[in-house]
Amino acid sequence: MIVAQLTDDMICHTVAVVIDDVQISDYVIAVEENDLLLIGKRYDPQINKFLDAEQQT
Repeated sequence: MIVAQLTDDMICHTVAVVIDDVQISDYVIAVEENDLLLIGKRYDPQINKFLDAEQQT
């Protein structure tokens, strides 16, 4: 897993990871100077927090 610090100058996007038509997780993509960082955290909008990819809600 890549551990990275999200800073205000990064543009963050969430992407869905879909396997066999089942969405298994969302990951945060941080874009900084055209470098992509895949951060293995799933964003849960219901609690407005980032969770480890293994955690269930």
